[in-house]
Amino acid sequence: MDEASRGYYAQQLERIAARCGAGETVAARMVARLAGEGTGKAAHIGYYLIEQEGISRLCSALRPDRRFDYADEDTRLALALCGEGVIMLALIALCGAAGWVAAMVSIIPAWCIAREIMVRFALKLCPPRRIPRLSLEEGISDRAATIVSVPVLITGEGDVTAALRRLETHYLANPYKNCCFAVLGDFKDSDAEHMGGEDGIIALAKKQTAELNAQYAKDGETIFYFLHRRRTYSAASGKYMGHERKRGAIMELCSLIINGDDEPFALITSPLPANIKYCLTLDADTVLPKGELKRLVGAMEHPLNAPEQDGAGIVRAGYGVIVPRMRQTLSGAARSRFAALISRSAGVDIYSSLAGEYYQDVYGTGLFGGKGIFNISCFYSALFGKLPDNAILSHDLIEGCYLRAGFAHDITLFDEEPAAFLPWWKRQHRWIRGDWQLLPFAMRKTRDASGAAYCNPIGALGRAKLLGNMLNSLVPIAALVCFMLMPYTNGGLYAALALIALCRGAVWELIGLIRRFVTARIDELDVRGAIEEAKPALLNGLMQLSTLPYAAVRTADAIVRTLWRVYASHKNMLQWQTAAQGGGNMGELGKYYAAMWPCAAFAALFLARAFIGARLACMLLLALFASAGVLIMYLDAPLTHKELSAENRQYILAAARDTWGFFETFCTEKNGFLPPDNFQHRPLGRAVNNTSPTNIGMAITSAIAAQELGFIDESRLYEMLLGMCRAIEGLEKWHGHLYNWYSIETMRPLHPKYVSAVDSGNLAAALMCAEVKLSSLGHKETAARFGALYTDIDFGLLADGERKQLSI
Repeated sequence: MDEASRGYYAQQLERIAARCGAGETVAARMVARLAGEGTGKAAHIGYYLIEQEGISRLCSALRPDRRFDYADEDTRLALALCGEGVIMLALIALCGAAGWVAAMVSIIPAWCIAREIMVRFALKLCPPRRIPRLSLEEGISDRAATIVSVPVLITGEGDVTAALRRLETHYLANPYKNCCFAVLGDFKDSDAEHMGGEDGIIALAKKQTAELNAQYAKDGETIFYFLHRRRTYSAASGKYMGHERKRGAIMELCSLIINGDDEPFALITSPLPANIKYCLTLDADTVLPKGELKRLVGAMEHPLNAPEQDGAGIVRAGYGVIVPRMRQTLSGAARSRFAALISRSAGVDIYSSLAGEYYQDVYGTGLFGGKGIFNISCFYSALFGKLPDNAILSHDLIEGCYLRAGFAHDITLFDEEPAAFLPWWKRQHRWIRGDWQLLPFAMRKTRDASGAAYCNPIGALGRAKLLGNMLNSLVPIAALVCFMLMPYTNGGLYAALALIALCRGAVWELIGLIRRFVTARIDELDVRGAIEEAKPALLNGLMQLSTLPYAAVRTADAIVRTLWRVYASHKNMLQWQTAAQGGGNMGELGKYYAAMWPCAAFAALFLARAFIGARLACMLLLALFASAGVLIMYLDAPLTHKELSAENRQYILAAARDTWGFFETFCTEKNGFLPPDNFQHRPLGRAVNNTSPTNIGMAITSAIAAQELGFIDESRLYEMLLGMCRAIEGLEKWHGHLYNWYSIETMRPLHPKYVSAVDSGNLAAALMCAEVKLSSLGHKETAARFGALYTDIDFGLLADGERKQLSI
């Protein structure tokens, strides 16, 4: 196992020993004895440390005089629902809801707040339930062969190039043996099976895939694949399209690997390996960081995570799919103020990491949101033919219930959110439609691909996830109704309830800031910092309130449209478009108001409401709704870099000149152009003639900056860099590393001699800068000497391969 998993085992052993009043050594020996007597998973020591049933057996063995029962999944769910119900009823009672109409109005906001409280309370109460993994120190073996698949909608040649470039990036970050990378391409919906120009796109895909393999593949292996599906006719949509969209693409990939069924594909650039066991599926914009693929495979390979399926193929223990934590890329969050806002946590919903942590820590199973690694044979046997065609848009949650998804807290992938409000809401609209299309799966019976009814295999927890997500989508509608009824009810209380439910994420952040501010010592108070930290939460809440009518109308449209399609028309169930097709910043204020007409309409309505009652609140909401277009246009605007004022520029240049003055004074030919560590003004008034790799690196970069800022000319820069190069070459080293301290007077290392990865890293970066700078000035020979200095530094000797870190 990797070090994190061993540490988790040790923490669990300590916790269990303390619970039973036993010593850790005694508990460890008991674990070893029980594992020696067990079979299957019960023969693994981790079974008695992280599995609830195993923990109960260990505790009973340590303390036979006590009874140790554990609450199963259904019991924990019942307790959570009871807690939510009590809090919800208390909130309704506080609002003075006496009649059924008042209770119905307040039930959704009250439930939403109650759920938020229970989730956060449970996360505080329950220790994190981590997913153990193997370290795979020898790499990914052939019995754990993995394919990374990226389903992509192809609309032109640019999409092919972008998809393969992303695939290349995934490979360069995770260049493991027994791993391959594939694009799963689909053309956009059309009125015909083939459209003009598509043959050229397929030819380009084939050509560029071959070029990638020629560049990176060795010994005849194939690393990159492009699999493009044929369109099939969908009677429900009246279009030719990729069968069942992404769900169909993944299923047909599994069928190709297991059965060799290539019929659905118009292009398979090379035959896939026959031994592929796992598939990591990503979106087109997902970033797969270095090493995370091996960590995901290591989690799937751990024996305690192996999926155990029932007779119908449903996973009842272990995990059929493991889901990483998803974060937004920094570049994505910096595209606009809106993107920065939505990159922050905003409450508990089915797609948030907080919800994933809650389900994993409390129930031992997480949520599948479309990005994750799954066992291919398990996926195929659990889902092939089990789900109805033309009925499921948001398939991820259902697949996670069938496969029993696990949430890996400490494995992180990145993707991008839409950078503008309206495209983001188009995606929300699709998600809401997808969630409500799953309503039949909350029933006792469901249907398979042939239309035959069978007993719904999704348990109580899975159905609670489905229904919880549907109820969560009703919050904007319920909040708007609460505001509308203010003149007729306990207006302030209902408005407060709706406000907290609507802006619960921002409210929770503000509560946390206030708590920290109140409990801080006087000398720790940072009022300005607290205000700056609170600004995003306040702006988020302001956006939620201002756009409430738009959100409520769009949500109602999605729900009504879905219910009509599910139970009446059965048409356009898979209607979908990419975020790129959804548009972006509209640019003109009039277009924003035209697109967000519900905000203006409800502003007028609240103007009329103000004459009935609750005048101040109605006028405040009127102002917020009327300003929604201006606010969203402001948030959607791309972030721009402000130019420095003349005053600030002068200040920075003066600081730079003063900084350079230190190195100019002390980096002399007498000292070998090496800088002292510091200068003591009082009481000695002299420099300390010791230096370090970091000091030398800062001197190099300062000299380069001084020349570029015009403080010195090129000849002076070359003189100083050449002198530093000669001095560094003459210093005693350890495998290319400079020791941490040298006497400038003797040019010898100080005792005790040691090296530092931090200092060597600082120096190496500076040496690279010097090489580039000197090359640009035409001093190729001296530049090569600097290059040799940093290439000689052997950082591998300081690397901890298991931790993926350097020793300090």
